Amino acid sequence: MSLVTGNYIITSKKVVSLPAGVQPPVWAVQLLDNGKYILKIGGAATAEFENNVFAILLDVPIPTEWVITAVPQHGPNVYIIENGDRSAGWVIPEEEAYTQVAVKPLTATKSFPPQYLPNEQYYIVPAE
Repeated sequence: MSLVTGNYIITSKKVVSLPAGVQPPVWAVQLLDNGKYILKIGGAATAEFENNVFAILLDVPIPTEWVITAVPQHGPNVYIIENGDRSAGWVIPEEEAYTQVAVKPLTATKSFPPQYLPNEQYYIVPAE
């Protein structure tokens, strides 16, 4: 299922608890004519830079066009997010809490459908 342009909550399927009163951020998801997406947080587009996801506050780097793919084998509203050429995707590093999202090659089984690690899966649901 592809996403339409709108505001969404994007959270890692890897369980992370937020402190009381802290709400997950709202992402602006813009569907492009080529089927890829621009993802914005706090009004700033995001880009892959130095193997991490950054909000762009200046003119460089240019925003990354992300590929968002539903992975229904992992449940409803679950997706993987990859860079434009699909060589790498969003990964929550295992080593520490409150860490930046990395952009690394995804690990998937060769089964059909492929299985992805929990730290590569994201719930994406419309913001209310």
